[in-house]
Amino acid sequence: AVVGAVVSGVLTLWLLVLAHERLSVHELMQTFLKGAGGFLPVAMILLLALALGDVANLLGTGIYVAQLAQDAIPPFYSCLYFSSRPASLHSQLVIVGGRLAL
Repeated sequence: AVVGAVVSGVLTLWLLVLAHERLSVHELMQTFLKGAGGFLPVAMILLLALALGDVANLLGTGIYVAQLAQDAIPPFYSCLYFSSRPASLHSQLVIVGGRLAL
């Protein structure tokens, strides 16, 4: 859906620019390629981040790290509470008796 929106936006912009004769097709294409070339590093970083996330999910990295953290928490922390928002019931992580509980 996002790609379709971007493509339709670019095509609409090109048609408007060409209709008002602000730029020639050659100048429009040069500007487009210059902008796309500047976006390429950002697109590569995003692609690599998504690939790394998929690999981490396939390997079960989240479960492994949670188990390591569970074993590393001393049992004398009988009740430790973390929350992304102080008064929120969402995104809560409670550690009770050295064990993780959601």
